[in-house]
Amino acid sequence: MTASSPRTSDEWRSGRLAQCLRPYANGAGGVDFWRLELTLNELGKAFLVVDRFEMDGRRLLT
Repeated sequence: MTASSPRTSDEWRSGRLAQCLRPYANGAGGVDFWRLELTLNELGKAFLVVDRFEMDGRRLLT
């Protein structure tokens, strides 16, 4: 494959599988279902604690 030639879908998919990205289901053998899961780091969790306290004065014990 040269830099100017477009990749086929099989080439794209094999690159994704090599990066450990895989669909979680395959519906009817033709459509792959993908899911993106986002999580908060410690700073995000701390922000939610402060925001909760500011909004209604309740402490969130974690």
